[in-house]
Amino acid sequence: MAEKLKHRISDLRAAVCTNDLLVGDPRELNYSGEKAFTIDLGDDLSIFFCANHNKNPTFENGKIDWDNVSRIRILNIGSHHDQ
Repeated sequence: MAEKLKHRISDLRAAVCTNDLLVGDPRELNYSGEKAFTIDLGDDLSIFFCANHNKNPTFENGKIDWDNVSRIRILNIGSHHDQ
């Protein structure tokens, strides 16, 4: 699992935007009431992260504009059941 985590962290560092994340079934979700994104590590474990700008890029409808997010904060590495 540690090896998968290292690879996903490397993917996050290399990505210009979330569209660059191809592995781990990347998807947007609400995490503890926060607009977040997740990528799977396997064995029911995922990395959960959110945008981390002073003023997060958003669309007019309030959704995060993930194509313009360049800073993230990892919220949790754990099971989907932990959210």
